Amino acid sequence: MDTEGLVEGVGSAALDAEELVEGVGKAALDTEGLVEEVRTAALDTEGLVEGVGSAVLDTERLVEEVGRAALNTEGLVEEVGRASLDTGGLVEGVGRAALDTEGLEEGVGRAALDTEGLMEGVGSAALETEWMVEEAGSAALDTEGLVEEVGKAALETEGLVEEVGSAAVDTEGLVEEVGSAVLDTEWLVKGVGRAALDTQRLMEGVGGAALDTEGLVEEVGSSALDTEGLVEEQPWIQRGWWKRLEA
Repeated sequence: MDTEGLVEGVGSAALDAEELVEGVGKAALDTEGLVEEVRTAALDTEGLVEGVGSAVLDTERLVEEVGRAALNTEGLVEEVGRASLDTGGLVEGVGRAALDTEGLEEGVGRAALDTEGLMEGVGSAALETEWMVEEAGSAALDTEGLVEEVGKAALETEGLVEEVGSAAVDTEGLVEEVGSAVLDTEWLVKGVGRAALDTQRLMEGVGGAALDTEGLVEEVGSSALDTEGLVEEQPWIQRGWWKRLEA
């Protein structure tokens, strides 16, 4: 996972993931077939706070038992409801943004993205950001021109989503006008309302960013964006920004 420019104004963008895909038929990061026809992947952020010392993207339960739950990086979801997470390169020059993959299983039925510490020189799926999103509502990771004016953190690799409402990560052509985050590996879910990326321990050596995924969402027919501890006490949340975004 490569990021050339991390979020400005964010003390530390942390993407944490304990377990990514559990019981997935083909759920694996950098697998060659992600979930198709997934209505909504759930992006669970337990502690994603704007302007805080550490923005954490947490997903307790991502997609479980997905027919093709996988993270695609070559052709991200188009027309996604939210932003997408990308795993094309690794975060470089990040003050604290770290993607830690504790146990990234390749070609397994339970590809798990574990991110507790940041892994440097990871040759696997990673989040890349060449320019970090400025004026983003939250921590965003960009790769090839990150989303500006993002409502949340966005991860992109090869042309990130513009006008994203949340964090988006792209690798080989990210979703445009994405509202949420989507994980794509070979050809991610098309028409997905939201992609969920959970990583509890991604990249060691990072001050604080971690992608956490405790357990992928089971039977992700329409996983809702779950934010157990996301942006609590945030002004934009209190103003009803989130509801407007959902609408």
